[in-house]
Amino acid sequence: MPPNIFYIQDEETCKLKVAKGLQKAEKYAQTLIVGTSKWGRVPILSEALYYTSLIGLKMTETNLNQKLLNLNPDPKKCSRCKICYRLCPVDNIKMEEDEFPNHQLNCVYCLRCVSFCPNKAISCPMNYKGKTYHAVKAKELL
Repeated sequence: MPPNIFYIQDEETCKLKVAKGLQKAEKYAQTLIVGTSKWGRVPILSEALYYTSLIGLKMTETNLNQKLLNLNPDPKKCSRCKICYRLCPVDNIKMEEDEFPNHQLNCVYCLRCVSFCPNKAISCPMNYKGKTYHAVKAKELL
């Protein structure tokens, strides 16, 4: 699947990657159903990724990542439309009446709030030149 941070490719390339990813997912799902699936493992790489994940989990326990990568909106751009609030899969965004969205400390960095904000009021410091990518429309998730 196309990445949503660091570098965003052109729309056509992203569509091709999504289509290819969906085909692979369908094929793998079929092997799961019939019981012939195998999960590939590269010993050194798998171990490195495992320990990197452990470090990431420890970092999230301290909320350091939440403080460093805060995704609160720019009040000058935010229209208080509540799309980010409604799309957050972990209910991390709190929003009182006539208030701006306020990100709590439970963000999983799905970046839905960044990708679907109609006013580009929420930015992520990791995004490549401020670009975002999404394979579906906000309406499909609401």
